[in-house]
Amino acid sequence: MKKKLILALALSLSLFAVACGEKKAASGGESSVNSETSVSGEKAESASGTADAKEKTAAEGEPTAARYLALKQDMSYEEVKKIFGAEGKAGAAKGSYTWSDADGMKLVTVAFDNDKLIAVSQIGVIENKDAKVTLEAYNKLNPELSYAEVKEILGSEGVPVSTSFIAGQTIANYSWRNADGSGCALTFANDKLSSMTSTGLQ
Repeated sequence: MKKKLILALALSLSLFAVACGEKKAASGGESSVNSETSVSGEKAESASGTADAKEKTAAEGEPTAARYLALKQDMSYEEVKKIFGAEGKAGAAKGSYTWSDADGMKLVTVAFDNDKLIAVSQIGVIENKDAKVTLEAYNKLNPELSYAEVKEILGSEGVPVSTSFIAGQTIANYSWRNADGSGCALTFANDKLSSMTSTGLQ
């Protein structure tokens, strides 16, 4: 159990830190409701029904917002492989696999334990640097707020950076990035705000 927790947390935190520092071009992805817990930590349906032409023409194995948002807790490697349409590349950590685009700018990492999905993270797949987060709004945040309450206060959806499913906990990391590079990174444990950091907010 400790190995599983350490693997998932290390994967989530390392990719969360990398994604929080990114300042690339914006694209978006959003999800709605279904009966399984998605990688965003919320109840979500596959975004494939609302996918744009770019999503529909993505190469096999290439990460897209729809493919990332379709990943769910406890999926097997074969189920994940079917979503991406190609084998994943074995990662450095035991039980982890990555899917990336041809130039390596988009990356999804999925960790499994006993062939059950326990953690996911993405870089460059879902981005948005058009948030309008202010220091005033950020200072209204406090522990125990839900994701829905936080997005209402901040005025927009966060970018799902990583999610881990460990010991009955869903740990979800989101980032909000303004056009000038300022923003914040928030962590939710079972949909309650548990930690927060900001960069350059005014």
